[in-house]
Amino acid sequence: EMSYNNYLDADAAWNCVSEFEKPTCVIVKHTNPCGVASRENILEAYRLAVKADPVSAFGGIVAFNVEVDEDSDDLTPQDIQFKVVSERTPLENELHDAEFAWLCVKHVKSNAIVIAKEMKLKEQRFSDAFFPFAWNDAVEEACKSGIGAIAEPGGSIRDNDAIDCCNKYGVSLLFTNVRHFRH
Repeated sequence: EMSYNNYLDADAAWNCVSEFEKPTCVIVKHTNPCGVASRENILEAYRLAVKADPVSAFGGIVAFNVEVDEDSDDLTPQDIQFKVVSERTPLENELHDAEFAWLCVKHVKSNAIVIAKEMKLKEQRFSDAFFPFAWNDAVEEACKSGIGAIAEPGGSIRDNDAIDCCNKYGVSLLFTNVRHFRH
C-alpha cells in the first residue's frame, strides 16, 4: 500500500515528467528528482534515469510521459556478464548452473534466492538481491554448506565482505549488475 510520502513522490514525479515533450523517465525520491532522462526509446530513458543515481533510485517513484507497453523482464543469461569478483573462477558446470538459476529467479519474488546444481534447483546459489551482510549470514551459510558458486547483482556497500567470505571458503562469487526485481 502506498504511503503518504509515496503519493507526494508520485505527484512530484508526474509534475516533472509532464514538462517534457520527448519520451522521458523521471525517478523521484523524497520529492526530489534523482534521475531524469529523455530518449526516443523509453526503455533507454529509464536505464539512463536509473544510472544517474542508482542508490537513490532504489525504492523511488518512477514516472513516464508516454505509455509503457511492456515492463517485461526479457533479459537472458547471454544478455548479462557474469563477472568473477572472487579469487576462485567457477567451473563450467557451475557457470551453467548460475545461468539456469538466473532464469529461475526471474519467476520468484524479489530478494529471492535460487539454489541450483547441474541445472536443477539444488546446490549453486543465485540471488536476485545483493547481500547486505556476508559474515554470519546468507553468504557464509552458503559457503559452509558446500556451495561452489554464488551469483548476485552486486551493489551493496558490503560487497567486499561477500568477496572476502567467498575467498576464505574457496567459493566463486559472480556479480551480474542486473536485478529482476519482481514484486
